[in-house]
Amino acid sequence: MKHLARLGTIALSMAVTTLAICALLQQPVQARPAPDCGPTFQWTCIVPGCPDCPVYLFEGTRCEKAAYEKKTGRVCSL
Repeated sequence: MKHLARLGTIALSMAVTTLAICALLQQPVQARPAPDCGPTFQWTCIVPGCPDCPVYLFEGTRCEKAAYEKKTGRVCSL
């Protein structure tokens, strides 16, 4: 009976040690930083390949400009 109790104690000790090691080795989850969109600029936007098309003015941050270019197909510059 003592032998069985000793094996149980050893198994419990190993399980607790394993859980403690796993807990110590895990890295905390870090959120990705928000993109730095910067200040608002006035952008001059054109339709590429269309010299007769009008020039459009767009006011927004770098992130807003990227979304505008993707949505409209225009290319903007300062």
